[in-house]
Amino acid sequence: PVATVAIGSSGAKNAALLAVQMIATTDAALHEKLVAFRSKQTEKSLSATLPE
Repeated sequence: PVATVAIGSSGAKNAALLAVQMIATTDAALHEKLVAFRSKQTEKSLSATLPE
């Protein structure tokens, strides 16, 4: 597979998350941390108030 990520700060974050996701397939502790991170991000996103 070939990953395509953006350039700049956002791209770097996405590339890091992709790397963690790949490593987490064989590292149970990292997998748990990734699941917790994603859960926290989901909660943060769902609780955000959007401007009108």
